[in-house]
Amino acid sequence: MSADATRIPEHHRSLFETRSLIGAIVVLAVLGFFGFGLEAIDGALHQQAALVAGAPRAVSPSLSFTPAAGWEIVADETDEGILTAQKNGVTVKISAGAIPAGQKLEDFAAVFHDSDAQGDQYTKVDDPEPFTTTSGTQGVTWEAHGSTQASAHWFAADGTDLAQLEAFGPDSSWSAIEPDLEAMAASMTLTTATPTQAGGS
Repeated sequence: MSADATRIPEHHRSLFETRSLIGAIVVLAVLGFFGFGLEAIDGALHQQAALVAGAPRAVSPSLSFTPAAGWEIVADETDEGILTAQKNGVTVKISAGAIPAGQKLEDFAAVFHDSDAQGDQYTKVDDPEPFTTTSGTQGVTWEAHGSTQASAHWFAADGTDLAQLEAFGPDSSWSAIEPDLEAMAASMTLTTATPTQAGGS
């Protein structure tokens, strides 16, 4: 009898033969990764994206702020002096910049205020009001409300160094999230010192 005659056809081989078993293990490993591995990775990334409440966070070498609880990073562009986060559908963007030499903060902020007032997105735009950060930096702020959307701006300046917090989201969520926004805006600190919680990933 020839060797070919005693050879077991491919379709009759047992699942537990070495080659079949290895193939099955590989398939199960791939399925396990997509079933559980991606969920674990997503959870880890989700956890990394959460801002640490109460810990100063650097936005740039000259600007930091203290996040409130529950805010998660949407875009970390702190290498460009910008950090964007979200909570309950409201987006907040904190950014560092500069005021053109010779221009007052009020005049600089008025450009943004007039844009809100002249657009058709908001039906009520408050007049700019002065505010002071907890570190003593002077600034201006206002809110704008429409039928479904709301926004708020805080500008603070130390010389030509500028700190800006912009927030926008559903008007229905505004009253619940407003204390967070006010606290974070007040916490903005313009300094050359490095905060304890570094920016970046």
